[in-house]
Amino acid sequence: IKSIRRHGEAASVDQAQVAEERVRITKILSQYKPEDQYNFDETGLFAYAPPDRGLALRQMSGRKANRFRITIGLCCNADGSDKRDLFIIGKSRKPRCFNSQSPTTKGFYYRANQSAWMTSFLFQEWLQNFDLAMQREGRYVILLLDNFSAHRVPYQPTHIHLEFFAPNMTPFIQPLDAGIIRTFKALYRRAFCKRAVDLDEAGERDIYKINLLEAMLMTNSAWDRVDASTIRNCWKHSGLQRYALFFVVFLLC
Repeated sequence: IKSIRRHGEAASVDQAQVAEERVRITKILSQYKPEDQYNFDETGLFAYAPPDRGLALRQMSGRKANRFRITIGLCCNADGSDKRDLFIIGKSRKPRCFNSQSPTTKGFYYRANQSAWMTSFLFQEWLQNFDLAMQREGRYVILLLDNFSAHRVPYQPTHIHLEFFAPNMTPFIQPLDAGIIRTFKALYRRAFCKRAVDLDEAGERDIYKINLLEAMLMTNSAWDRVDASTIRNCWKHSGLQRYALFFVVFLLC
């Protein structure tokens, strides 16, 4: 017997519904090669927050949490061969740390609004760019999405089939939720803490001070370090790849 916490959408779904949805999605995925199966989702990142725990010989005083949040949109395919550029959403349209240059000129896909969160307008813009890239490559792909209202946009892509998970299913069968986002955040946090240690050894006092440009550089570095094998394993862990393989074999037989 284990003590577990019930929370979020995962608390309101029974496993029979999960199994049905997994079968439904994998039947659709079986029509596409792994390199043409994509998943997109957003996650909030408290990019400036210092660690809230650590190793010590005695109780230590903490620091006030920095609640500055950015939104990160992640998208990758099933075999890990394609990780799309991170979609970063902040609050400032012209961050001072960019010295009058736009984030785009620095190579970032960055947008801003008051809530630093995804909107249908921003997602539609991203989707149009992704569709254009697929058109140029002559590829027809599938994009798995959760039921977030901002993902429901008027634009109808020509080279991307949009497939939405049923409500409350993403904690169970979405590949990004099977460890990809968690790995990305862990790699970012490791880099953030290493930077703080380096600053401390250099004699700096405010070792957790960081600006948006530095945080964005570390998010890109963390995403680069999420390797293809991790992505493939997370897709398999979601159950979609295992079932998709079964359907392909069944169809061939």
